[in-house]
Amino acid sequence: MNIPEHFNFVNQLFKQSTNHLFDIALIDATQTWTYQDLEKRVKSLSTWLTGLGVRPEERVAIVLKDSADTAAILLAVMYSGMVAVPIDPRSSPTNIKYCLEHSSARLVITEDDSNINGVTKTEMCKQYNHAMATAYSSHCDSACVFMYTSGTTGHPKAVVHRHATPYIIGTQGGKSIGFTKNDRSYSAAKLFYSFGMFNLWNTLFAGASTVLHPGIFVPSTISSLLIRHQVTLTVMVPVLYSKLLEQTLDGNCLRLCLAGADKLPDATYTRWHEKTNVFIQNIYGSTEIGAACLHNSGDAPPTSIGKSVPGYQVKIIDDQLWIKASTAGLCYWHDKYWSEQQFGEWMPTGDIVSKDDQGNYYFLGRASDVVKVNGKYVDLGKIEQAVMSIPGVQEAVVVGKMATDGHTRLKAYVVAVPGQAIPNVDIQKHVNELSIIDQMPRTENGKIQRYKLRAQM
Repeated sequence: MNIPEHFNFVNQLFKQSTNHLFDIALIDATQTWTYQDLEKRVKSLSTWLTGLGVRPEERVAIVLKDSADTAAILLAVMYSGMVAVPIDPRSSPTNIKYCLEHSSARLVITEDDSNINGVTKTEMCKQYNHAMATAYSSHCDSACVFMYTSGTTGHPKAVVHRHATPYIIGTQGGKSIGFTKNDRSYSAAKLFYSFGMFNLWNTLFAGASTVLHPGIFVPSTISSLLIRHQVTLTVMVPVLYSKLLEQTLDGNCLRLCLAGADKLPDATYTRWHEKTNVFIQNIYGSTEIGAACLHNSGDAPPTSIGKSVPGYQVKIIDDQLWIKASTAGLCYWHDKYWSEQQFGEWMPTGDIVSKDDQGNYYFLGRASDVVKVNGKYVDLGKIEQAVMSIPGVQEAVVVGKMATDGHTRLKAYVVAVPGQAIPNVDIQKHVNELSIIDQMPRTENGKIQRYKLRAQM
């Protein structure tokens, strides 16, 4: 894809939206904005930011719940040539403090600054009466956003993404996956996560509508949101689809349901189709890539992550998935060693995969999570599926660890269905050990932190 040397992707978005200015761009709990509304607000906020003394390429932290205003300030920071640093407002004070110090944020925009100290901060401006700014002439390789990794393997890293990336994501991969101008999309992941931002770029560049929800994922609330706003496209981790199965979804307008960041259980796939008449489609991506680079459009087995999306190349080296992507980050901020390990022409994902004769890929697990038994990788996902098929099991994670005798032992961590007993004997047919726990350790984005379970063995 040919992109000019001087390129501000937000300005390009506005150029492309001139033929649908009055279509709805953003919907939140209290507001509905057209593309014209969004453009005016972003340009007004750009003037406001410049007036605060923030200069191009300085970092601006955004510690806000999802809303149309949050999306506007995120775009305004990049439109102004500054670098957005979105941070989860529900994070622990320790995590927020780490991200602010690590990114060297010049300014923090927040509504609740109780967990923020030692940095210049201001409340979000919601008065859009400033003069309309012009876009900063950014280089296509200039940084536009720091995306912090989810922390499933420890301390989060800041992936530095460039201005060309959101444009490539929204105009290339999104169309292939199936985003259209008639969609209303909802992502359970918020805008401070790569998944949430991936959904926003794809939806806006398609000329469609993004539905934003400020609160945590409460199944009854989200099911009502899907019906009320006539959502057609969803992006969620598999466990959230399973939680929605217990809700009423009568009258839904769903047509495309994407799942990623974890394995899709067979039972969830089958029951979701029975309830909605829509098949869940797996996608695979990472914060380092910023987008989905593999997609199962439905022509592969349900558990497959499919084939590569146009514009991305994939290969397997020593059982690990490697990706060549024009949307790959520039580096990890302030981390030369790991940047050199990660961001070459081909990127190691750290994920163990397999490939069938039809060219479909299957995610087996993180390299740090999967185990070898008798010299071969064991698909822990299949063992988890077997455990989850046992009556009384709501969730199951199987991890492995080499014992002092040199043999690998498998342990299942199981969450029981409330009020139901679990037949331990049946589970122990598949693993060496069993532990029943109240809930799985997860990141704020819903990913299971398997390393925490493995550490307990």
